[in-house]
Amino acid sequence: MSSSSLISGQTVKLLLATHTDAGVRKLSNEDSAVLLEAQTPGGIMMLAAVADGIGGLSNGELASSDVIRAFASWFEQDAEELLSVSDDLAAPHSTPLTDIKNSWDTLIQKRNQKILAFGVKKGINLGTTLTALFISPDGTYLIGHIGDSRVYHFNGRARMLTQDHTVAAMAALDRQADPDELSNMKGHSVLTQCIGATAKPEPDYLEGKAQTGDVFLLCTDGFSNRLKLEELYEVFNHEGLVDEPTMKQKLIAMTESCKQRGENDNITAVVVKVVES
Repeated sequence: MSSSSLISGQTVKLLLATHTDAGVRKLSNEDSAVLLEAQTPGGIMMLAAVADGIGGLSNGELASSDVIRAFASWFEQDAEELLSVSDDLAAPHSTPLTDIKNSWDTLIQKRNQKILAFGVKKGINLGTTLTALFISPDGTYLIGHIGDSRVYHFNGRARMLTQDHTVAAMAALDRQADPDELSNMKGHSVLTQCIGATAKPEPDYLEGKAQTGDVFLLCTDGFSNRLKLEELYEVFNHEGLVDEPTMKQKLIAMTESCKQRGENDNITAVVVKVVES
């Protein structure tokens, strides 16, 4: 699964891979993911997203799959039209990414209300995290994030782009705790917000410009809990990701490593690499 587009004057392509595993303890996989690309007049656009049905809540898999299906439908039905927005005199400061963010806001609030209503009707609790990455044909990207799934970025150095919405992460902000410390802190898995169990979720959004050599790793906490940032960089830096089969193999290998280290949660990850065509 690869694609070509024009980024910063260079013809580039995206290498894509994903893997999910129910893990060693759970009978069902409450994680959901999507990885899609499509040709537009301006080039290739791409959507990657992961969602983690909240552990300990009933029917978390219903919530995660519902949100992922909604984002897949958005990509197939709305994304290209939103990219075409340009010289609108009524909205002089509008950009495609601004319009996409606004459409994601609407989508997220609608799914949140639907899941909340379903839970009330059935007398159950359910919810899901969401972390999504959209890359436009010109290389600009948008990340939308709620919960404790993550996006990492690798290109010469390793960074965690998202901020966990957990009790531990919020408490650690003042002292700028290392991401690797969070899984050992009290309250590391207690979410401060998610879709379906929060009155009105407030997603974080990040925008940027993709460059050749960039690697984006999206994952649920089952993948990140047992893996340190330096270890992820060693495996997912761009030099080692020569092609999509290799990327898939690395995702599988790291998933198995998580399981061997005692991870009990579902495990899901998506990796996206920008390379010269």
